[in-house]
Amino acid sequence: MQQKEKLPITPEIKESAVDNVVSPDSYNDFIEVNQAQSAEWFLDKEPLATSEEELKIDWLKIPERFSPADTTENIDACFQDGNDTHFYKTGIVTSGKYKGSHLLVKNSLCFGMGCETSLIKGVYFKDHFIILAKSSPSGWLNNEEVKCFQNGTTIDFYSSLKSIDPPVSLDVPNKNYKLSLSYWSDFPVTQDKLEELKEAFISDNGLVLYTRSADASNSDLVFKSLDGIFYYYSIEPPFSNVEDRLQYNAQLDIKLTNGNNFAADYSWCKVGGCGCNIFLAPINIDQVNKIGMSQDGSSFYELKDINLVFPEQGISDIQKMYDEYFPGYNAGTEDLKEKIPYDQFVKDYPIIYWQDFLGRFWQLKNTKYYFSAVECGKPVIYLYPEKTTDVNVQVFPAGGFTKTEPAYKNGWNVKASPNGDIYNYDDKINYPYLFWEGHALGYNMPTTGFVVEASKVESFLRDKLSKQGLIGREIDEFVEFWAPKMTEAPYYFVTFVPQADFEKLAPLSVSPKPDTVIRVFMDYQPLEKPVRVKEQILRTPVRNGFTVVEWGGALHK
Repeated sequence: MQQKEKLPITPEIKESAVDNVVSPDSYNDFIEVNQAQSAEWFLDKEPLATSEEELKIDWLKIPERFSPADTTENIDACFQDGNDTHFYKTGIVTSGKYKGSHLLVKNSLCFGMGCETSLIKGVYFKDHFIILAKSSPSGWLNNEEVKCFQNGTTIDFYSSLKSIDPPVSLDVPNKNYKLSLSYWSDFPVTQDKLEELKEAFISDNGLVLYTRSADASNSDLVFKSLDGIFYYYSIEPPFSNVEDRLQYNAQLDIKLTNGNNFAADYSWCKVGGCGCNIFLAPINIDQVNKIGMSQDGSSFYELKDINLVFPEQGISDIQKMYDEYFPGYNAGTEDLKEKIPYDQFVKDYPIIYWQDFLGRFWQLKNTKYYFSAVECGKPVIYLYPEKTTDVNVQVFPAGGFTKTEPAYKNGWNVKASPNGDIYNYDDKINYPYLFWEGHALGYNMPTTGFVVEASKVESFLRDKLSKQGLIGREIDEFVEFWAPKMTEAPYYFVTFVPQADFEKLAPLSVSPKPDTVIRVFMDYQPLEKPVRVKEQILRTPVRNGFTVVEWGGALHK
């Protein structure tokens, strides 16, 4: 769609700007639903307004940093900059008893996996701060913020403003699927960000939605609220037959154009780091052939030229997928299956495409040959039997090995000593541990964890590894390998995959059976600023008898 000379930045919403006032009688129910533990002090407060005339607002196109000029000492502290928190003025009240007061948004963006956003909107008038209770995706101030405002201001309570509250879902015009509100980001708005917006369509209720020209690969659509928040809406494909959209897969039953039926599970997850995105292929309708339709009416396509190479890739997607797919092991044996011939692979529709209502082609991959994966970085295995013992160790990373040391030949057959020394019978060499790297399929990064400054990574790791049962050289060697990889960003989100989950990603078999198995697998994500996360609970195992210890982490390249 061509960008207009004058791009409409805000939607025209003809509904009343003021939503229902929450009456005192309904406070208890409202608070109980939202956050009972830290909101009792709202109960005796008066509503902000009783009619639209009391709260008319002139919105700023570009939010301005806010520093209150007339405050008490305690209130001023509430507006001081934190590491990731400050206020912006987004509008000015132009009528009623609060005329001249400011509409504010507290900026506390969420950049890390597992973080809990805090987006607080309110009206500030002298030492008077009014919470717009329903306008925040996270709902309420956190406990520290509650204490801050409670000490020096009057907190009034108001439900919402329709002009800045995005709808939870939107119908796609003339289509049988929806857009769902998924997250918010990009605050404060700058002129550069506004210029990135390209109008996509106008919903039935008048909301203008945009794509981002700076992020052409992002399938989500953007709604810019009047107060400057960008809300992102995700397309729910009509053929998606799972409740959790983040699974990015669906069982497709396709009636082929030749009259045959074809059924397979497809994923539209483009693995990036440890997460999934949707790959929007840079193709047009002239470059594809229709292969058939699913029962919901969705049409699916394949490339006319299977050797087509997308920009910056250097190899066709189908060839790349064939080269990387892992055939797995034969059931009941340790023998690796042989790959099917390439021409047979191509006939099995490994990659197909679906065109959304904006004309963009989504790439879907047959999960028979493609899985979301994490590359496991330097998992090492220590063996501590109670007496010198012959031990067989086997690991089965679902995506196969990329490297082992010593060489992995149907497992490792070694002689292990109580002090941790390992003698490998195959090459007759002593090793301090068994080493492997590979791919674990079906990986999802945990949503709980910790945020740590880069300068404190080493001490943090030592503490958290000890809490998970690692000792001495195990901790030293973990820190020696991983700490240098976590120095580029000022902060890091760090999490540890629960042992039960890692067992599914890379099953471990040791014979004779150990009394204690400790497997620690870390993942991390760089952050430009600290974010709130739900802290991960770590438990310390007891090392009894024959103990096997393994540590590793997700490689980010």
